[in-house]
Amino acid sequence: MKHNRTSENNLEQKLKNMPKINDSQSKDVLFNKIQEELTSEKKQKRYLPWLIPSCVALVASALIFIFVQSSITSPFETANEKISDSDRMTSSSDEYRYSLTESEELTLDSSDDGADIDGGEESTIMQDAVENIDSMVFYQQYEQEELFTIAVAGQYNQYAIPITLVDASSTGDPIDYYNRIDTFVDEEALGVATFPFKNIKFEFTNNNQQIYMKFPEGYQFPDGESNAYMFQQIVNLMFSSYGIDELIIQSDSGEQVDLGIFGTKETFPLQEIKNQVYKIYQLEDKQRLLVPTSNNQVDTIDEAFKNMQINEEDFNVKAPIPLNTSFEIIEKGTEQFTIAFSEFEQFGNNQTTANMIEAVLMTAKSFGYQTVEFIIPIDNKMVGDYAIQESIPVPDGVNPKILH
Repeated sequence: MKHNRTSENNLEQKLKNMPKINDSQSKDVLFNKIQEELTSEKKQKRYLPWLIPSCVALVASALIFIFVQSSITSPFETANEKISDSDRMTSSSDEYRYSLTESEELTLDSSDDGADIDGGEESTIMQDAVENIDSMVFYQQYEQEELFTIAVAGQYNQYAIPITLVDASSTGDPIDYYNRIDTFVDEEALGVATFPFKNIKFEFTNNNQQIYMKFPEGYQFPDGESNAYMFQQIVNLMFSSYGIDELIIQSDSGEQVDLGIFGTKETFPLQEIKNQVYKIYQLEDKQRLLVPTSNNQVDTIDEAFKNMQINEEDFNVKAPIPLNTSFEIIEKGTEQFTIAFSEFEQFGNNQTTANMIEAVLMTAKSFGYQTVEFIIPIDNKMVGDYAIQESIPVPDGVNPKILH
């Protein structure tokens, strides 16, 4: 306590010894200065806490912007990367098997030198990706898939149209299909008519090397030459692939069968199907079908392709090769040929070009060719499911109907 008291006395003595300072300012002036100083200090304290985080936020935003700019990939670079991946997935001709009745992803491809895609090509790709391209042919993918050909008549009985039934769970017995042809065909949707086979039964014997047509007692063959002509064309399409040259005709009663203008028959001859000109049959806006039109009257494939540029509007048949384009077979062997087309504004990754390719392939098949190379002056390397820079094998079936 004594020590504290001594310290207070010393402090008081020191304060008395300090020099005197005289200030001529009035009390009001001095008060205002002190008030301004206090106000300035408060403003500074309010300002600094806001300024510092704002500066930090600005710096962070700048860093994020720089980072994003350096990591952005342009749409063209992305497309090129996808295209390069597609280039590495090229398959051989033997592996070129697609089920073309199913939807598949559009494959983009690039040139071998990795050239960038320009704006026009990007526009083409965007346009191509939108169009849904249908197919009229079928490629067998699995051994368990069984194919059976039935046939129907187009309007006016001018042409017989083949339909390939595809069944992956088939027993392999043809009678499961040929004895109920009418159940597989939607006549209204296709714009076609089935021949009246309803009461006719087919039997396959001798490892399918003998085929019987069994008619009910009192069967009346349809009148008219067009019906007789269509009957011949339909059985040709359905059974010539079995390697037989006639059908055995029987009736339930054991009597001979009257086949109208064909007369009374015990056997019915089959005609070989070859050298066909495939075109597109379409009644109004119904489903498109490939139809063979030449009836064995064309000798060369060059002639066949010229006929494929001719429309047959009276029979709802359209030319698959545009009249305004020219073509040349520039290389031809016994099993493969190359066909080159001139420029045509409607060529591209679209339905028109896909229809032409498939009609050419089916025509080539009827002439005994196995593969076709196409030269089509377009930027795309894919038309639908076809890689046109490769040899394309002929299809296994046409106008497919997938059952299971």
